Order: sequence, then structure tokens, then C-alpha cells
Amino acid sequence: CFMADLHGHLVNNEVIGFLAGRYDHDERTIYVQAAFPCTAIAREDGGGTDVEMDPVSQIVVRDIIQQHGLEVVGWYHNH
Repeated sequence: CFMADLHGHLVNNEVIGFLAGRYDHDERTIYVQAAFPCTAIAREDGGGTDVEMDPVSQIVVRDIIQQHGLEVVGWYHNH
């Protein structure tokens, strides 16, 4: 996903976000249609090797995904 890749190259620390799309039960296939960056919790070590999603960001981004008629089908992070 281009957005997830771009998100990972914009900063020097770990990033995290949701993958949105849909799951087709008949085909048993996940269709990823968009990546939605989330805010990471600030870490004392700078977050160079670990990342944790901010719970408020998680709720906000899930709502945005649902407003677009999609569902959360996964998440991403970089390293």
C-alpha cells in the first residue's frame, strides 16, 4: 500500500496505522483499499524499534474508516 510505505518514510521512528477495505467471505479474500495512519504513543526511547497505537487515535481512525463504508482488515507498522 503506497500510503503505508509513504508514512514509514516520513519519520525516523516507528509508525502504525490501519488497513481498511473489506473481507469477502465467499472468496475468503481480504481486499485492502486504503491505509489510514494513526498516532503512536510517545515513548521515552524515541520509538526507534517499537510502536504502540494511541487509543484515542485508534477510535477516531476506526470511525473515519466506517464513515467511508469500509472496515478495518489489518494494521501496519514499519521496521
